[in-house]
Amino acid sequence: GKGIVFNNIGTIYFHKKDYANAADYYNRSRSIREQIGDNGGLSVVLGNLGDLALARNDPSGAIGFYERSLALNEKTVSASDRAEN
Repeated sequence: GKGIVFNNIGTIYFHKKDYANAADYYNRSRSIREQIGDNGGLSVVLGNLGDLALARNDPSGAIGFYERSLALNEKTVSASDRAEN
């Protein structure tokens, strides 16, 4: 869906070092993923926002994004494990 496409466009801008547009597209993806409850996809885009923060020389911002990404990833994995058992 759109959340995936926006994330992919953000990644292209990131690689072009166009960080303003990368942030715009990553945040569009984040908004969609939050609205639909896509924790796995949200974890990915938060990781990308962490990479972006690092590229912008904001390591403390990066840590915040990475910690949120990790927490969502662990929640998603835990739910998946429970569903299998």
